[in-house]
Amino acid sequence: MRANRRLALLALLAASTAVVGLVAARPGAHDPDVHTCNLCGVTSRFDAAGGRPGAACPRCKSRERHRLLLHWLENETTLPARAFDVLHFSPMPGEKDAYRRRTRWRYRTADSIRGKEDLSLDLTALLFLDDATWDLLIVYHVLEHIEDDHAAIREMYRVLRPGGLALVQVPLEPGRMHTYEDPTIVDPHQRLAHFGQGDHVRIYAARDLKSRLEAAGFVVEAADPLARLPAWLVARHGLSTGAAEPLDERIWLAKKPRSPSCAACPGTSVEFGKTRRAPPR
Repeated sequence: MRANRRLALLALLAASTAVVGLVAARPGAHDPDVHTCNLCGVTSRFDAAGGRPGAACPRCKSRERHRLLLHWLENETTLPARAFDVLHFSPMPGEKDAYRRRTRWRYRTADSIRGKEDLSLDLTALLFLDDATWDLLIVYHVLEHIEDDHAAIREMYRVLRPGGLALVQVPLEPGRMHTYEDPTIVDPHQRLAHFGQGDHVRIYAARDLKSRLEAAGFVVEAADPLARLPAWLVARHGLSTGAAEPLDERIWLAKKPRSPSCAACPGTSVEFGKTRRAPPR
């Protein structure tokens, strides 16, 4: 009897030790700033960025929003498996490397700075792009830099194929009812004081962003992957870190409807809310 109890205690101790080892092996188990970047694969102590500790990957410089977008694409959509023409505006280096590995994507990058990316483009006047030539646009933290964002959004709509999708995110101030912008503020120091960054020209309110996208013709839905992800997964990849104020990390899905007058157009088939698989454990 005593021998059985001793064996049971030893088995319990071994199991407890294994659990502790697994927990300790998880990135960030002891240091909240240690994460595994799902863009470049590095596990390390992440750098502070924008006053947020542990926000920036030391290798590829990705931020929380970039890692969250990739996780959402890979785990909650079928988009990476689609044979798409994809245009990504002002990507981070780690994003370019990760998305170029999507073998079914015909992936190009663009920026207004000549020679920085594959294409040199002004988002407000995409002069060298024909109508309805892209299936997916990634426009992440770009519109807040553009004075005429209405023109930029109209151009996004124009170059998307019917049924195509733009993935949009801008800095949003939770609880703000109206977008704050003032075209007379041009000094970088003043813009920093008013808009939070020296090259920003506005602070969006969520409902205004949605209405501006809809005004161009988009059907708009907001995805909120952070609301559904377990805390351990968020911590593992640093998908949300210690901001002094809460961040709105929703992904805005702006879909160009299929035109009834263009039923024969090849277009793109993208359905909102389609989940491919559950987050890994």
